[in-house]
Amino acid sequence: MPDEAKHKPHELDVLIVCNPDVSCNVQDTEDDYPHRDYFQVKWSGHPHRIPPGQTKKMPRFLAEHYAKHLANHLLIKMEEETGRKGLLQSSSERPKMLAKILLGVDTYFLGESVVEEGEKVSQIVDTLNPEEKAIDLGEIPNPVLGVLKPEPQPVEVYNEPTLSATQVEPELLSEVPTVKVLETSIWDDKKAKPTRKELLADCEKLGLEVTGKETVDQLIAKIKAF
Repeated sequence: MPDEAKHKPHELDVLIVCNPDVSCNVQDTEDDYPHRDYFQVKWSGHPHRIPPGQTKKMPRFLAEHYAKHLANHLLIKMEEETGRKGLLQSSSERPKMLAKILLGVDTYFLGESVVEEGEKVSQIVDTLNPEEKAIDLGEIPNPVLGVLKPEPQPVEVYNEPTLSATQVEPELLSEVPTVKVLETSIWDDKKAKPTRKELLADCEKLGLEVTGKETVDQLIAKIKAF
């Protein structure tokens, strides 16, 4: 396999793509096919399929498109099986999953000599134009990886202890008044505020990062600022 360090990626490079999704019982809801037979993506309306455990050579633009969708499927399935969250954008799990799908480059479209010649021309141009300085635009995001971030950590919720009915003296149960459930709101000051547990659950649904130690007012501020 060619040495990737000597080459620059090109959309027509030929990559080796693997489908590691073995023993999958999912029925595809969009195109109605069983994943136990193959996983497919479409490009310009034409399906491209790889059976479980097998490999196929594809041009880079198609290989990365295939890997993106297969990685999404596998990471969502991992979330369901493990109960973990945020794996689609996980900075550790997504690159590992893509490495199982994109096994490497079979052949480069440009070839080693073309790349080396292009680099020499660039060096000559830089020498002839010393007044022009390159601007560092930073790392260009890889569309296959997307925007990666650490997985959200489980939040430990601290609630004040409450007495259950079994802990109350029987003769006092008749004296306990009926409690009317109040409507809560973070926007209407005339209504009661939600509990910390409810607010933490809302933060989790919105994907807001919390430590579990925030006060009710701090959690409300986070949600309002979202």
